[in-house]
Amino acid sequence: MRRSNTFLALVFASGLLLAGGRASAQQEAAFPRSGSAFDPARVERIHGEVIVVERYTRPERGGVGLHVTVKTDSETIAVHLGPSWYLAERGLKLEPRDHVEVLGSRVAVGDGQEMIAAEIKKGEKIVKLRDAGGTPLWPGRGRTRS
Repeated sequence: MRRSNTFLALVFASGLLLAGGRASAQQEAAFPRSGSAFDPARVERIHGEVIVVERYTRPERGGVGLHVTVKTDSETIAVHLGPSWYLAERGLKLEPRDHVEVLGSRVAVGDGQEMIAAEIKKGEKIVKLRDAGGTPLWPGRGRTRS
């Protein structure tokens, strides 16, 4: 009897873990929230203060990405950067209240906009994230690590 109770408890706990994992994967899979792709014709530079730093996972691709919210003189905009390991390898650490300069392309998201970054600058440190056409510079999808 004791053995069957333990087994049932394990099955129940496993079911809860799987259901919770599915729910969080659905939330995470929605990012990036943009429905549009990087548009080289809409590239611009913004300057501002980082107010939020978010890490997110992409279950379909694996890995952890980095997303920041930047407050400029005229707006507050979400900025999609790229894999956190790529930024870390280049020695860039972002925290709230950091002042940054972002070169990127605005994309439509619902009724608003976000930016997909091609380059980010903090102090004298500049990290290039995408080429002029918006292709990511980190390895994956046929690219190799450099």
